[in-house]
Amino acid sequence: MVTQDFVNAVMLKATGKATVLVESDKKWARIVGIANGYIDQWQYETSTDWSSLYEKSKSFGQITATNTYAIPDDVRKISDTPGDFIYIKTSSGQMIAFSTVLADELNQYEGLNICAQVGKNLVFGKTFSAEDAEFGGEILVPVYKFAESLTTGSSVIPVDIPRWLVIITAAEYVRNDITKQSQFPNLISEANGLMERMIDDNDAQVSFVYAPWIAGGGS
Repeated sequence: MVTQDFVNAVMLKATGKATVLVESDKKWARIVGIANGYIDQWQYETSTDWSSLYEKSKSFGQITATNTYAIPDDVRKISDTPGDFIYIKTSSGQMIAFSTVLADELNQYEGLNICAQVGKNLVFGKTFSAEDAEFGGEILVPVYKFAESLTTGSSVIPVDIPRWLVIITAAEYVRNDITKQSQFPNLISEANGLMERMIDDNDAQVSFVYAPWIAGGGS
């Protein structure tokens, strides 16, 4: 769903009337402003890393004579999912794996290939030099990116179930309208149901990928 269709859907849900707004309309700006606030809330949902915001191999640049590398601005967090490794792809094509640890554990595992997210930096357990096989290699990191805000009519709705954003935005749109605010509780209830479904669907994806095989449990 793109923003133009989203705005039209919000107006229909909030007012019961099919209304086509243009980007210069104040109502458009209000709806998009509300939506962007809820997109931000969605991406920070407690204990949830959305699979739709996941990128398996985000480039953090090349290895140089340091141990600290800036995390790109479009990255919210480095994945801490079991089985997700950070790789350095050497000039010869070799993939060298590094495990992520907590920041205060970096000095506890000398000699191991480890790294940690420390603030807005990726910090390795050692400082690289030209003698290292990793030197000059590309850093490839599994990450969760920030959701993109809505800016134009062609912006794509980033949430997993766009209808949730339609309903929750419509609820906020009518909340202080004395002629329509009676709809608010029902809209919130509908939106909460869709949020629960999104979380369940997201958890199911993660469980399917990482669930261990159990003998006798079937194929």
